[in-house]
Amino acid sequence: MPGLLGNYPQFRQQYENPIVKDKNKAIRVELKDMIQPFILRRLKQEVLQDLPAKSEQVVLTSMVGKQAKLYQACAQRLVDQLKGQDDDEFCHNRFTILAEITRLRELCCSPQFIR
Repeated sequence: MPGLLGNYPQFRQQYENPIVKDKNKAIRVELKDMIQPFILRRLKQEVLQDLPAKSEQVVLTSMVGKQAKLYQACAQRLVDQLKGQDDDEFCHNRFTILAEITRLRELCCSPQFIR
């Protein structure tokens, strides 16, 4: 619903600043009441009886050929990168490291996922 909360400068002045900076609970409740009809949030316990039983099939496969070589090369590159870092660099680059781990997972699924 465009315009419901005004444009961003209006929203910031009317809601964001009073809530974040001033900790104004009345404004927070007002905003919550305004957006409540548009947000559906249910807990797992509320819908548990409607959910089907979880079913999993674990299928183990081996990487072969180019996929295995590409995975090993990327994994070795990540290991080399990690060996050359101290604790501060590691903390600073943690999201890059997580991205590399995700790339390794994508390689496991299919090399076509890699951009």
